[in-house]
Amino acid sequence: WQPGSIHLQPWPTADEFGSAAAADSSMLLAIASVLAAIRGAKSTAKVSMRTEVSSASVTGPAETVALAEQAAEDLRAAGRITGRLTFTPQETAGEMAVETELVSVD
Repeated sequence: WQPGSIHLQPWPTADEFGSAAAADSSMLLAIASVLAAIRGAKSTAKVSMRTEVSSASVTGPAETVALAEQAAEDLRAAGRITGRLTFTPQETAGEMAVETELVSVD
């Protein structure tokens, strides 16, 4: 419906999401980090991005994990997470980590 390839388009910014991201622009970064980790796991496993995730565990700073948890259903849909999705906040500073288990493709 628009000229050009979607692959050449820039990532959306918090401003483009209006009031959904206006409350806390760091939510967009938290969600993007989780999705990037899930997609990275799929790339490393050399499987399709359509491959289902049987479980995903998000750990990290409490504030960041809480932001990602608010978008749990969107993360399930975008990451194709069909099984367990857990969020474990930690009181220590650091980066968020995402562990994934992919559905076995036989």
